[in-house]
Amino acid sequence: TNYPQEAEVVLYAHDYGAVGDGVHDDGRAITCAIYAALSSGKPSRVELDKGKTYLVGERIDNWNYFVIEDGENFTLEGNGSDLLFEKPVNTFIQIMRSKNIKIKNLTVDYKELPFSQGRILSINQEAGNFQLQIDEGYPLPADDQWVKHYNTDPRSGGWWFGQIMDPAEDHMKYTGVDHLYIESIRMLEDRICEVTVR
Repeated sequence: TNYPQEAEVVLYAHDYGAVGDGVHDDGRAITCAIYAALSSGKPSRVELDKGKTYLVGERIDNWNYFVIEDGENFTLEGNGSDLLFEKPVNTFIQIMRSKNIKIKNLTVDYKELPFSQGRILSINQEAGNFQLQIDEGYPLPADDQWVKHYNTDPRSGGWWFGQIMDPAEDHMKYTGVDHLYIESIRMLEDRICEVTVR
């Protein structure tokens, strides 16, 4: 919905140190501009410079890089710029208990794909696994031991989750289940792996 434009606070990310050259990490500068705008208590807007590429590094204290909590009447205006995540570690933004939040004219992308995809070659129901051939152009999964060492979650194990799509029709493969938790991924040969789920 529209919000009142009078007395709108307009802040520019470059005033907080954002360069937009695609080389320097601008994540902190953009975050500071967003928080300054939200804390103004007035309708506010953060502007990125037209057509620039803003590189964003890692944020290790939160799953989402940018967080808007209890915000109101705020716009992040991209002006046709790109937000480029250096690594597929964080998702873009989390908005909670807020209203009239707008994100406009901004492309969000990753230098490295944050996912992989492939085709199921065979299924072993008794063992709870399937063989997957990773499509060309998509990254191979990380080493299973590394994932379990650095990314263990009691709900989902070392891996996050996978979705199985029907190649013939545009829908999830299993009715009522939108994802499967992955227990392990073991490489068998070039671009073919064994995925164990639970």
